[in-house]
Amino acid sequence: NVPDSMDSQGLSDGFEMRRAAIDSSTSLLVDIKTAILVVMSLHRKYTREMSGRPFWSYNSWQEYTEQRESVATNASVGRK
Repeated sequence: NVPDSMDSQGLSDGFEMRRAAIDSSTSLLVDIKTAILVVMSLHRKYTREMSGRPFWSYNSWQEYTEQRESVATNASVGRK
């Protein structure tokens, strides 16, 4: 736990926790909101990969702009 007060003991405890995490090459999440987001993102990655879909999809800039241009062209043709 990380104490809320900023007394001298709290500062040294926080230092010891961070130092131990660095020495053991372990991630240290001290904020509950950050920890929740990490768990949610790992769960999303796991479920996507288990269903056979890639978690990351990379497109080149040209592929991205071509997709947007074709959507815009199809939308303008439909209006006429």
